[in-house]
Amino acid sequence: MDLELLTEIVSRRFGIMYAELRREIEGLTDEALAWKPMQDTSSISTLVVHTLGSIGELLTVVRGSPIERDREAEFTIGSSLSMHELQSRIDKSQIAFKEAMTQITYEDLNRPRSRPHRNVTLPGLEWIFVTLLHASEHIGQIQMTKQGFLQSR
Repeated sequence: MDLELLTEIVSRRFGIMYAELRREIEGLTDEALAWKPMQDTSSISTLVVHTLGSIGELLTVVRGSPIERDREAEFTIGSSLSMHELQSRIDKSQIAFKEAMTQITYEDLNRPRSRPHRNVTLPGLEWIFVTLLHASEHIGQIQMTKQGFLQSR
């Protein structure tokens, strides 16, 4: 498959994911974004921050760059962000993603890479799919948390 076509497809799918994140948080209050359905679960805000952190890590892993992610902090930072702050983070993440996709090579996609917090080595292309699936799972969690918050009112 042509590299340009492949990166175009990947970029389009991630673009849809970014649009879903924006749609899910649009119009939510700080209370809704910080609400947790029960103890030891994550708020919508936290899920957004964590999802963006995972995408940022993906971009560095696939390119073979050093990872500068503080995964644990995502679960505390995210609990206090407003809709506008989250939208800004989504925008910045999408810009970084688009830029990174212009620099991806076949070697990046085929070379086995390891990610922290996971005891597995996969080719870069597979990490892209794993991360997209991971983001989709979190969008589902966001939707359920949003629905739970709205029903609790």
